Amino acid sequence: MLSLCEELYCALHFNADDNCLVPLDLNTTNLIVAGGLTAELFLAGRLRLGADQITAVGTTSTGDNLLDESLNRLQPVVHFSANDGEWFHAVAQKLSFAQQMQARLLTKEVIRPLQKRKWFGLSRSTVYPLQDTAVLQRWQQLQMDVLVNGAQPTISDAVLLFMTNAWGTPLPNTFSRQEQKTADKRWQALFGDYWGAYPVEKATDPIPGLDSAAREAIGQMTISWATLQASFVAQEATNQANIISDI
Repeated sequence: MLSLCEELYCALHFNADDNCLVPLDLNTTNLIVAGGLTAELFLAGRLRLGADQITAVGTTSTGDNLLDESLNRLQPVVHFSANDGEWFHAVAQKLSFAQQMQARLLTKEVIRPLQKRKWFGLSRSTVYPLQDTAVLQRWQQLQMDVLVNGAQPTISDAVLLFMTNAWGTPLPNTFSRQEQKTADKRWQALFGDYWGAYPVEKATDPIPGLDSAAREAIGQMTISWATLQASFVAQEATNQANIISDI
């Protein structure tokens, strides 16, 4: 079983065309890992979100070395601008664990390195196929069960579905057109206006057992997390445009 952070890393690096994980910009990969670790710590009650700060709670071990090191780096308080849509940057800078996460997945044999030729074999790049196809099968079955057939997701699975969608890279699926319509409607029932700063009251809790403080914290964090990534992409596009114009 993969942790939420491990699964988020795999999902957001997964390229369906190549059927493997592909390298991303280091800032992006660090941001993905930081988002997953922070979400896990919110769910575990080890982080608290205030108006302009995140506070780490306790120093006892979580049983996971990356989570423990995250708590250590966030002790005692991380301040940020409450009015800045990119406030998660203050947290992400402290949780630059991209290389450690990749090493963990290699050690656990979740992924393996594969040299891939490109440009007529004149250059190479490294991609990382999933060692076990059960990971991809799980993502597809999870979406079919929860989004099409209406099953109740676990809290961790709900966060995974929410964060990947907010990032703009939903888990890969093989829905028919009708199944996609059903999935879109179900997604709105589970997540629409529920994870924001001002969640809409619902007659029944879409995800029973999810602490309301953790839900709101993850919702706000995810908005900032995805916004920050969008700014990275925009800046990279600007940089590339400037390079081309200078040629």
